Amino acid sequence: MKTINWRGYRVIAWVGQALLAIFVIAAAVQGKWSNALGLAFFLVVSFVFVIRDDKLPTLFDFLFVLAALLNATGWVWNLFGMPGPYDEIVHAYTTFAITLALSFLVYSSMLNIFRNHTLLYLVTITSFGIAIYCTQLRTAIFQIPSCPFPTQGLRRH
Repeated sequence: MKTINWRGYRVIAWVGQALLAIFVIAAAVQGKWSNALGLAFFLVVSFVFVIRDDKLPTLFDFLFVLAALLNATGWVWNLFGMPGPYDEIVHAYTTFAITLALSFLVYSSMLNIFRNHTLLYLVTITSFGIAIYCTQLRTAIFQIPSCPFPTQGLRRH
């Protein structure tokens, strides 16, 4: 079994970034400038994640680049506008990948504590992810009732 710092993940992430650059060009050629700009943003952010090899495990680099590629595929081939679960699956996975990477960066100073308390780390990451996901849902669709937390203070009048 590979460790979370297997060098192959980093190589796969670099290949994924090359593919992502191709998707940026494809979106620009199609005249989808907002998609090309969004993909370019993902490319820059994923590049930053990959070059920070001292901060994140290589598996996280791969997972983040994979999320960017899944979003790129949806934007370039308009899979987000088609019927089916692609949109929901990709956005859920993207939230997972971003949560995992950000939580590792945010809580890196506490990793020694979390190594001895795995359940605490899982609960912390899960709550961090739920907060990001609910914020993402609130931004995308106002007044969504499925958020598991009380949101009366966030409602627009």
